[in-house]
Amino acid sequence: IHGKAAGGRTVHVRRVHALSQTVTCRVLFISRSERPEIERIVHSVGTKGVLTVGDSPGAAERGVIVNFYLERERVRFEINTQAAVRAGLTISSRLLQLARIVKEP
Repeated sequence: IHGKAAGGRTVHVRRVHALSQTVTCRVLFISRSERPEIERIVHSVGTKGVLTVGDSPGAAERGVIVNFYLERERVRFEINTQAAVRAGLTISSRLLQLARIVKEP
């Protein structure tokens, strides 16, 4: 999707190696390899309006806004609405109807 237009903007995909490189991110995918660092990563982007996305078990409970998981060989997603509010993001009600809503402990 790198270089494609979405919502009137050009999408740029890049791998970040330090949290300081997330300053201009609007969407941050946190890979499974970063699972031990989820809380630190989520805290670093905090209230900057960054949509955090993951695919690790328990990631939504740990502060990731959208987390993908497999259920009966189908990809599903869960949303942490508390994390979205903290980030200053609004999730559409239509999307929330399709998601499993997750709360933090």
